[in-house]
Amino acid sequence: MESNNENKKVSRQSSSFRLRSPSLNALRLQRIFDLFDKNGDGFITVEELSQALSRLGLNADLSDLKSTVESYIQPGNTGLNFDDFSSLHKTLDDSFFGGACGEENEDSSSSAEDESDLAEAFKVFDENGDGFISARELQAVLKKLGLPEGGEMERVEKMIVSVDRNQDGRVDFFEFKNMMLMHGRCLTEMSLRDVYSWNAFLTFRCKVGDLREACEVFDGMPERDVVSWNNMISVLVRKGFEEKALDVYEMMVGDGFLPSRFTLASVLSACSKVLDSFIVNGLARENKVLEAVHMFRLMCEKGVQVDSVCLSNILSISVPREGCNSLSVIYDNVLGKQIHSLALRLGFVGELHLNNSLLEIYAKNKDMSGAELIFTEMPEVNVVSWNIMIAGFGQEYRSDKSIEYLKRMRDSGFEPNEVTCISILGVCFRSGDVETGRRIFSTIPQPSVSAWNAMLSGYSNYEHYEEAINNFRQMQFQNLRPDSTTLSVILSSCARLRFLEGGKQIHGVAIRTETSKNSHIVSGLIAVYSECEKMETSECIFDDCINELDIACWNSMISGLRRNMLDTKALMLFRRMHQTGVLFPNETSFATVLSSCSKLCSLLHGRQFHGQVVKSGYVSDSFVETALTDMYCKCGEIDSARQFFDTVLRKNTVIWNEMIHGYAHNGRGDEAVDLYREMISAGEKPDGITFVSVLTACSHSGLVDTGFEILSSMQRDHGIEPELDHYICIVDCLGRAGRLEDAETLAEATPYKSSSVLWEILLSSCRVHGDVSLARRVAEKLMHLDPQNSAAYLLLSNTYSSVRQWDDAAALQELMNKNRVHKTPGHSWITYGNDLDSGF
Repeated sequence: MESNNENKKVSRQSSSFRLRSPSLNALRLQRIFDLFDKNGDGFITVEELSQALSRLGLNADLSDLKSTVESYIQPGNTGLNFDDFSSLHKTLDDSFFGGACGEENEDSSSSAEDESDLAEAFKVFDENGDGFISARELQAVLKKLGLPEGGEMERVEKMIVSVDRNQDGRVDFFEFKNMMLMHGRCLTEMSLRDVYSWNAFLTFRCKVGDLREACEVFDGMPERDVVSWNNMISVLVRKGFEEKALDVYEMMVGDGFLPSRFTLASVLSACSKVLDSFIVNGLARENKVLEAVHMFRLMCEKGVQVDSVCLSNILSISVPREGCNSLSVIYDNVLGKQIHSLALRLGFVGELHLNNSLLEIYAKNKDMSGAELIFTEMPEVNVVSWNIMIAGFGQEYRSDKSIEYLKRMRDSGFEPNEVTCISILGVCFRSGDVETGRRIFSTIPQPSVSAWNAMLSGYSNYEHYEEAINNFRQMQFQNLRPDSTTLSVILSSCARLRFLEGGKQIHGVAIRTETSKNSHIVSGLIAVYSECEKMETSECIFDDCINELDIACWNSMISGLRRNMLDTKALMLFRRMHQTGVLFPNETSFATVLSSCSKLCSLLHGRQFHGQVVKSGYVSDSFVETALTDMYCKCGEIDSARQFFDTVLRKNTVIWNEMIHGYAHNGRGDEAVDLYREMISAGEKPDGITFVSVLTACSHSGLVDTGFEILSSMQRDHGIEPELDHYICIVDCLGRAGRLEDAETLAEATPYKSSSVLWEILLSSCRVHGDVSLARRVAEKLMHLDPQNSAAYLLLSNTYSSVRQWDDAAALQELMNKNRVHKTPGHSWITYGNDLDSGF
C-alpha cells in the first residue's frame, strides 16, 4: 500500500520537473552535471555527488546513494559520465512521470491519479463499503473530529443537499468530489485512522492547488512517512518555492527519514530552478545582457518562479548604457515594463530594492511620468530612491523638478549624500548654471574621485574646457589618484582646445598609472594628437594597442584621419576594421566614413557604405541619415538625396539644413527656398546654419529680392541676429547679380567690414564682371587688412587679365613675389575602379 501511494504521490510533479523540450532539458542536466563534477574530470563519483548535495544543504545516506548510483556506472569508469547521469535521470523521470512525455499524457496521468487519491479518501467516509456516504456516516466522521457541523443532523443534511445531484439523500463518488471542493476546509482537519488516509487528504489539498491548506494539513498530521514528506516537497517545487522545498527536505532528513529516489527527483528539480535563478543573477552582474535576458525568458517559459532579486538584476541590465545601439533588445523600455507587470502579478511591488530598480529603468529611459507614478505609490523610499528621481529629471533638463525633489527629500528627513550632490551637479551644468554647480561642489567635505569626475565632466561637456583642466590640477593637489574616467575627460578638453602640451602631460600620467592601454584613454590620446595635427603619433598609439582596441578607438582614428583631410586613408582604415571580423562598425563609424566619401565626392564608395548601413540596421540613426544626405548632395546626386531625405521619419534641423544646402550647391535655388518654407510649415525651428544654406541658394540662383526678404526675417520672425556668413551670402548674391556698388555699400555697413572674407567675395564678383576700378579699390582694402592674403593679388591679377591689361597683371605678380606672398596649393582626387588616389 505504501509503495503504491508513494509512486502516485511522486508522479504528480511532472509539470514542474520536466522541461518543455528535450534540448532545454539536456542543457539543464549539463549544468547540474558540471556543478556536481567538482574536479572537472567528466565523471561524478558517489563521493562527489554526496558532497555536492551536502553543499546544497541536502544530506543523503551514503550507502543508499552508493547502491543507487553504482548500478548506472559503466565498467571501467570511476563514476557517472554525462550519459550515465542522463540515464539515471531518465529512469527517475519514467518512474516519476509514469512514462508520460507530453502535456496530454501528463494531464491524463494526473486525472487518473486524482481518481485514485479521492477513491482512497472516499473509503474513509464509506464505512460500510456500499459505495455511498450516508448522512449518518458523514455525521460520525464530523463528530469524531469534534467539528460543529457534526453536532446537528440538519447541518449534515445541508452539506449533502448542496452536492446531491440525484436527490437520493446519499453521496456517491462523483458527488463526493464536489463536496471535497466545497467543504474541503473542515474535512482536511480531520484526525483520520492512519497515515495513509492523511496522505490521501494531503494529496488532495496539493492537487487543488491550495498550498496554505496543504501546509496546515501537513503540520497537523500526528505522524508522517516518506510519502508525506515527498508530497510536501513536490507541491512546494510545483508552486515555485524551491528554496522552501529544500528546507523541508533538510527537515525530513533531520527527522530521521531516508530520502527515496522520488525525493531526489524533486530535490534535483528544485536545485535546477534555483540554479537557473543563480545563473541569471550572475550573468546580469557581469553585464552579459543578451545571455541574461535569454536565460530569464527560458525560466519564464519553464514556469520557474522568479524572486524579486532576480527581477531586480534583470531590470539593472534593461537600463540603456553608453555603447548600446538601438537594435539591442535591452535598449528600450519594453523589457522593463514587461518585468514591471510581472512584479505586480507576483506581488513584489512592496520591496524597496525592486522598486528602486523599476524607478531607475523608467528614469534612464526618460519616462519620468511613469517613474513619478511608481515613486508616489512606493510604501517605503530611501536616499537611493530620491537620488534616482533627482538624476532622472536632470537628464531631461527639468532642473526645476530636480530642485523640487531635492527640497522634498530634505523635508522628508533624508540628508543628501555625495551621489545626490553629483546628480545636482549634472542638473546645474545642463541648465548652464555653472556658478551653482561650483557652490554645490564646494559643499562636499572631501570629494571623492567620482565627485571630481562629475565636476570635470560638467565643465568639459558644456565647453568650459580650460576650467576642466584647471580643476584637474586642483584635484591633483588633493593627492587623489585620477582614474581612467578622469583622464579621458581631460584628454577630451585638451583635444577641443588643441592643447598639445596638456595632452602630452596626461599621456605621461596615464603611463605612470598604467592606464595608457585603457580604451577610453587610447581614444582620447588619438583625438588629442589628431586635433594637433600629429597624425604620426596618433598612428603609433593606435598600432601599439591594435589588438586591444574597441570600436571607439577605431572610430577616433578614422575621425582623426578625416579631420586631417586624409580621407583616402580613413576609407582604407574602415575597410581594414571591417575585414578583421572582430569589430563591427557602429553609427559613428558609418557617419565618419560617409563624411570622407562626401569630401572625396566618391559616389561609388558612398553607395557601398549605404548598403552596409541598411544591412547593419543603422539607417535610422540621425547622424547617419545626415551623413547619407550630405554624401549624395556632395556627389551631385541631388535627386537620390531628396529620395532618401523623404524616407526619414523624424527629421531634425540638421538634416533639413543639409538638404537645403545640397539644393543650394547644386544650383537649384528655387527648390532650396521651397524646402526652407516647407521646413517652417512643418514647425521645425531654423537656426543660423539654415539661413546660411538658404541665402547661399538665393546667391547661386540670383534670387536677390528673396534673399533680402529672408535676411530681414531672421531677426524679425525668428530672433536670430545675422552674422558674418549671412552677410557674405547677401554680398555674393548682389555681386553675382552685377549690383557691385550695392554690394560694396552693404559690406561697408555691416558690423563685419573688417573681415577679409567679405571683401574677397566682392573682389571675386569684380573679376566676373570686369569692374577694374572697384576691383583695385577692394584689393587695396583687402591687402591692408591681410597683407599675406594671396587671394587679393590673384583675384586682382585675374581681373586685369579678363580685360587684357597684361602689364598691370604682370606688375601685380612681381609685387606678390616681392612681398613673399605664396599661393596655397590645391588638392585633387582621382578615382580608378574601387580605389582612390589623391595629390596636390
